[in-house]
Amino acid sequence: MKKISLKRDNRGASLLAVLILMVVVSAIAVVITKITIVNIQMKEVERGTKKNFYSADAVMDDLRTGARELAEKSLEKAYTDVLENYLTYTASGANAQDVFSRKYMEDLEGQFAKASAGKTNTTDASGNVVYTVSDYNTDTVKGCIKETAEQGCYVAAADPKYELDYGAGTFTLKGVQVKYKDAQDYETKITTDLIFSTPQMNFSGQGQIQEFMKYALIADRQIHVNASNVQVDGSVYAGADGILADSSGSGTLKGKSILTRGDIVTDSGSTLTVGNGNSSIWAENIKTSGSGSSTMEINGNTYVADDLELRGVGSKVTLKGNYYGYNFQKNYGTSDKVSSDADFSSAMMVNGRTCNLNLKDLNYLMLAGRTFISRKTGVAKNQDVLMGESISARTNQLAYYVPAEYVKNGTFDRSGYAAHIGISDDTLQGYLNSSQPLVAYYFPEGMYYYLNFKTEQDANDFFANYYNNNQGKVAQYANLYLDENALIIDKKTIMTLKGDILSRASASDALNVKKVTIQPDNWKDANGLFWDYCSKLAVRYKSLELGLTDSGQGVTPDQVRLTSTDASGHEVIDKTVNPLFDKLIDRKAFEQELEKHKTSTTESVTVYSPTTDVYLVKNTGTYALPNTVTRGLVVATGDVKVSGDFEGLIISGGVISFDSNAGAAGTGHIKGNKLLVSQLFAEDQKRDTPLFSQFFRDCSSTAVSNISGNLDLDSYLNYDNWKKN
Repeated sequence: MKKISLKRDNRGASLLAVLILMVVVSAIAVVITKITIVNIQMKEVERGTKKNFYSADAVMDDLRTGARELAEKSLEKAYTDVLENYLTYTASGANAQDVFSRKYMEDLEGQFAKASAGKTNTTDASGNVVYTVSDYNTDTVKGCIKETAEQGCYVAAADPKYELDYGAGTFTLKGVQVKYKDAQDYETKITTDLIFSTPQMNFSGQGQIQEFMKYALIADRQIHVNASNVQVDGSVYAGADGILADSSGSGTLKGKSILTRGDIVTDSGSTLTVGNGNSSIWAENIKTSGSGSSTMEINGNTYVADDLELRGVGSKVTLKGNYYGYNFQKNYGTSDKVSSDADFSSAMMVNGRTCNLNLKDLNYLMLAGRTFISRKTGVAKNQDVLMGESISARTNQLAYYVPAEYVKNGTFDRSGYAAHIGISDDTLQGYLNSSQPLVAYYFPEGMYYYLNFKTEQDANDFFANYYNNNQGKVAQYANLYLDENALIIDKKTIMTLKGDILSRASASDALNVKKVTIQPDNWKDANGLFWDYCSKLAVRYKSLELGLTDSGQGVTPDQVRLTSTDASGHEVIDKTVNPLFDKLIDRKAFEQELEKHKTSTTESVTVYSPTTDVYLVKNTGTYALPNTVTRGLVVATGDVKVSGDFEGLIISGGVISFDSNAGAAGTGHIKGNKLLVSQLFAEDQKRDTPLFSQFFRDCSSTAVSNISGNLDLDSYLNYDNWKKN
C-alpha cells in the first residue's frame, strides 16, 4: 500500500511565510504612512503656530507704533516748552534736561492715565513726587493699534497699572496684552510691559544766546576797513583773508572777541585799533605793509599763531596787555618733532625801514619760536635759515651771512670767517653742524651762504657772541629799520622766550641783546611745560576757527592746523576749508528759500525780509546795506557793504566792507546786541512755521524737526517681561 509523505513537500510553509511577510510589510507601510501624516500634520501645526505668532507679533508692533506716535506728541510738547522758557528755567538754576524729562513724563501720564483713578505717590525728603502708580486707560492703549480690524486682538489687563519713575525718567504700561486667533483656531497671546524712556536732548543753542549771536560782524572771507572812523563795538570774525585796513581807512574793533583765520594787516595810510584791553584777539599773523606809513594798536590778550611782522615803510605797531606768540610746531602730537619751518614758528620781525615796534606797555610777552631767513623767494630748493632771535630786525641776518670770499670752490674757510667776525675758530666750530656748516640760499641772480647750526640753542649762543664783538655794526644797520623809540621793553615785563631779543630800556639806550631764553627742555616734547601750554593754545585757536568756541570741535594736539590736499596729494595749510558760514547756516536750504522770493530771473541780488529787523540776501556781488536798515539780523551769501550805523549782527559769506559815507558824520558805528539777536530767534522759534531760524544749523526751530532729524525714538520705547503663550 502506498504511503502519503509530507516530508519533502514545503509548498504550504512557503505560502505561510509569504503571508506573514505581507502582513509585516503592510504594518511597516501603515506605520510609515502614519508617521508621514503625523509629520505633515505637525509641520502644518508648526507653520500655523508660527504664522499665528508672527501675526500676533505684528499686532504688538502696530500697537508699539501707535504708542510711539503719542510719545512723539509728548516729546514735542515738552521740548517746545523748554525751548520757549529756557532762559527762565536756567536762570532759576534748573537743569534743562531734568525739566524736559519731568514734563515729558507728565504729558505721557496725561495721555494714558485713567481719569477717574486715584494715584499712589512716593515723595522724597523735600516732598517732591518721585514715583507714581495708577491705572491706565485701556481704550487709549487699544487705540494705539492703527489697524482697526486688529483692535479686537487687544486684551485689557485685569489690573492695568502704569508706573512713573521721575528719577529714572521712565513711564511703564504694565501687562499690555494682545491675543491673535486665526481661521484654523490657532491662538497666540503676547504679554509685555511697554517702557517709555526719556531721551537725552540737545538744548545747546535752543532758547539761549548762542556764541554767534554775541558777534557784531561775521565775514566768511574778510573784514575790510576801507573807510574813515569805522567803529565796531562788538565781537568780530573774519575768515582766511583776515582783517585789512587800507585805502586810508581807519577804525576801531573793540569787542570781547576779535577772531580771524587770517592776518590782521594795516596798509599804507591806514590806522587800526584792535581790542579794548579786555579783548581776546586771535590771528595767524599781525602785519604792516605798503610803501607808506600805517599805524596799528593791539590791546588785550593777543594770541598769534605765527608772526608779528612790520613790512610797511615807516609803520608803527603798539602792543598792550599780554602777547602770546605761541607756536613752534606744526602739530603737537607725541610723534611730532620741533619744527624747522618759518611758517610754524612764532616770532617778531622788522623788515621795513624806519619802523617802530612799541612794547613798553606789555605786561607779558611769549615768543615760542625763532626768526628765520625765509625760503619764500620762488625757488623750491631753498630752505628756511634759522636765526637765533625771537625778536629781530632784518639786518640781523647779516650776522649769519657768509660772504662769498670765504666760500671757494665749495669749501668753507671757517677760520678766516671766524677771524672776520671776531670769534675764535674753535668756538665757531662748536656752534655749527659739522656735516653741513653752511646753507646755500638761491635766488634768480645767484646764491648766498648762511651759517647752519647744530641746534636752536647754538644759533642763539652764536648771535649773542657775534653781537658782543660786532655791536656797533649791528646797531648801525638795525637803526635803518628801527626808529629811536622802537623795541623799548619795560623792565617789569615778564617774558617767556625761545630765543634772545634785541631791545633797549629807553630811547637813549643802544640796542642790546637780552638773554632770557627758556631752556630747550621746557619746549621739546609733551613733558615740557611750554610744549603743553602752547599745544593747548593751538587747539583753542583751531576750535575757534571752526565754530567760534574754544572747545567741542573735536580738535586734538596732533591736528591743530586747517589743511587740505593739493593736486600732488600733499597736505597743505588751507584756511578756506570748513567755512564758518556753512557751519552756521544750511546754505542750500537758505538759497532755496530766497529763490522763492525773486522778483526777476535775472536779478543779481535777492533781498527777503520775512519779519521785522530780519534781512536775508542771496547775492554773488556786493550788497549795499541801506542806511535805513539800522538794527536786527542781516545774512547774505555774498559781500556786504555797510552804509551807516547798525546794531545787531551782520553775517556775510564773503567780505564785509564800509561805505566811505557811512554814518551821518562819516562814521560807521556797528554795535553788537546779543539780546536783540537772540530775541529775534526766540520769537521765530515760537511760530508754528518758522521764518528764518530753521536755516541755522544749531537753532532747530521746532521739536518735530529735532526729533525727526536727530533722534531715534524707537530706541527709547522698549519691551520688558515679554511672554508668549
